[in-house]
Amino acid sequence: MACEAGHKEYLEQFEALATFLNEIDFLKSELELTQRALAEKCGMTTSKVSRLLTVQPNLTYEQMSALARGVGGELRITAFGDYTAVVPKDLHSTIVENAKKRKQDVQEYLQKALREKIVSDSKERAYVTL
Repeated sequence: MACEAGHKEYLEQFEALATFLNEIDFLKSELELTQRALAEKCGMTTSKVSRLLTVQPNLTYEQMSALARGVGGELRITAFGDYTAVVPKDLHSTIVENAKKRKQDVQEYLQKALREKIVSDSKERAYVTL
C-alpha cells in the first residue's frame, strides 16, 4: 500500500513535467530541429539540452521557458488544472487554418469555439429536460 501511494505521488508530481518534455520533443521533431539546433536557439550547450530532455525534478522555470521558446512555443503555467485543455496534436493545423480564416489568433479562436460549444451544449440540455 505504501509503495502504491508513493508511486501515485510520484506520477502526480512529474506528470506535468513529462507531458511538457513530450511536447518539446514533438515540436522539435515537427520543426526538424536537431538537439544542437535546439541548444543554439535556447542559448544552451547540446549536452545541457540532452540532460534537460529527460525527466528531471530539478528543471527550472527558466530552463523550461528557454526550451519552449526554442521550439517556437511559450511556457504557460496554470493552477486551473482540470479547466485547462490541451489540443490534440492532429488538430493543430486545422485550428491554425480556422483561426486565420476568421482573422483571429489561435488563442482567440479556441476561446470562442470552446465558449460556443459549452453554451450550445447547455441550451441543448435545457431543451431536453423541459
